Amino acid sequence: MKVMRTHKPRPSWSVIVLGSQLMIGHQLGKLLICAIPEYYTVETWYAAYLSHLLAALGAAIGVHTAANIGPQKAPFLPTFLAAAATVPTSYFLYHQRNIFTLLCVVVASLASSYFSVWAPEKPPSNLIGRLKAGACVGLALTAYSGLHGSSMYFNTRVQSLNGTTIPLPEMVANFLRLQPYDEARELMPGIIQCVRMYGSLDVCQHQFLSQLAEISDPNRDSWAFTAVTRQLRGRMRGIDAISK
Repeated sequence: MKVMRTHKPRPSWSVIVLGSQLMIGHQLGKLLICAIPEYYTVETWYAAYLSHLLAALGAAIGVHTAANIGPQKAPFLPTFLAAAATVPTSYFLYHQRNIFTLLCVVVASLASSYFSVWAPEKPPSNLIGRLKAGACVGLALTAYSGLHGSSMYFNTRVQSLNGTTIPLPEMVANFLRLQPYDEARELMPGIIQCVRMYGSLDVCQHQFLSQLAEISDPNRDSWAFTAVTRQLRGRMRGIDAISK
């Protein structure tokens, strides 16, 4: 994407910039919605408004990022306020995430284009400037990867071998609480054999998660045995304390 500096006092509207803003803003808007637990964006009474506000924030960040590439610059606050002004429409667009995310991007793009100005010409950057730019890019990529990881962690559901659907956070919590490390260690030879057979970890991902969910299922006999054992130990300690 390249925007040429002209003699006009303000950068004109560009299809190239709009396309970049739509692509980045729409992706970030949907990613921010999925980065928090689905309970807050689906089941609560404020779910629609929170989803729309997160979409507005992601759209504003994407639009601001695309609008500041090249010889032009645009402020972030007016862009975000314009996108946030569309939150009341979530009353009518409750389940239409794609539509209200695109609406946020378009409105934010119009505001960004209205407030954009030509950036002052800067001298060629030295080594320190390039290191700062590289650090900013690294932080941005880290934050983007963190949003993807948060989205997978909070909204992934795994189906065990007996057909029970377990949320990934609950499965991880059960796994850490029960500590079935010996059983998990026994899964690794099968996963390694599957990877050697198919040559890809993606093919064996479902099998691994299903077996891991089966181990971490709190309804298993091992979990019940552990719970009963803990209760018996607690009662025995209470009896010993009373007898002393």
